[in-house]
Amino acid sequence: MRDYCEKWRFNKIKRKDKSIIFRRKKLRDLYLRDISLGNICGPITGYASIDKPWLKYYEKIGITKEIPKVKAYDLIHNKYANNKELISLNYFGKKITYYEMFNNIEMVAKSLKKIGVQKGDIVLMTLPTIPEMVYVFYALNRIGAIVDKVSRWWTMDIYRWFRNNRSRWKHKS
Repeated sequence: MRDYCEKWRFNKIKRKDKSIIFRRKKLRDLYLRDISLGNICGPITGYASIDKPWLKYYEKIGITKEIPKVKAYDLIHNKYANNKELISLNYFGKKITYYEMFNNIEMVAKSLKKIGVQKGDIVLMTLPTIPEMVYVFYALNRIGAIVDKVSRWWTMDIYRWFRNNRSRWKHKS
């Protein structure tokens, strides 16, 4: 019983420390933003990974706001579930509503599940910027698979390496 109590207390302290660390990181990022903007003077290391010069382009709310812990699909679905007549994609004049987009995402998700894609799978995706790319991305996200979007300009040697070393399904050449 005592071990359980000690473990519970330790986990409670760990959770508390995480929120403190989160707040400290946000304050540090605000400080670095002010240095980048020239609002205050401070030490600059010369290392972008430490100084974070990109923060000067962020609004303060963008730095301090906590990122929601939901899937990208759930985020857009919850936001536009009641406004499905709005245009989600405009591809060379072809307007696609959220209703159509969500229906296409559902169809792709069912097809992907049918071929065996499941939560936690890493799926290499190389598609041009077309509506189908959006459907596949959100369908994989809806399933819980991890999308590894790669450039379509890679050479065949790189694709072969992925196919032979990282793919769960070994393709027959």
